[in-house]
Amino acid sequence: MSLKIQNYVSLLAHLTEGAVSAQDLADLTGLHVETTRAFVKEMHKRGLVHIAQWDTRLNRRIKLPMYKLGEGIDKPRPKPIPSAEVAKRYKERQKLKAQFDPFYALCRPVAVSRKTDRL
Repeated sequence: MSLKIQNYVSLLAHLTEGAVSAQDLADLTGLHVETTRAFVKEMHKRGLVHIAQWDTRLNRRIKLPMYKLGEGIDKPRPKPIPSAEVAKRYKERQKLKAQFDPFYALCRPVAVSRKTDRL
């Protein structure tokens, strides 16, 4: 991994702002996500960053580590959601989708607002 000095400075600047994931760093700096992932992994191995929290923005089942500059205790990885719970949530979403009628939204009466002020 070979980075320019500007890239190092940019990565460190974004790490000082708060907890960020490797994907966030890639989006902010324009570097490839594998490059930023290798950078924070090496920083973590040397004790220069720690895992401040776990992010679930992309997918509820995939947890991404959010790194913060400085020494600290890594927040433990959250336990995975059991498959039975995932299946239950999926079935609930499917029931809601089955109850949704897109034509009702088109056919429902529209409230008309009337202006009372006249010239």
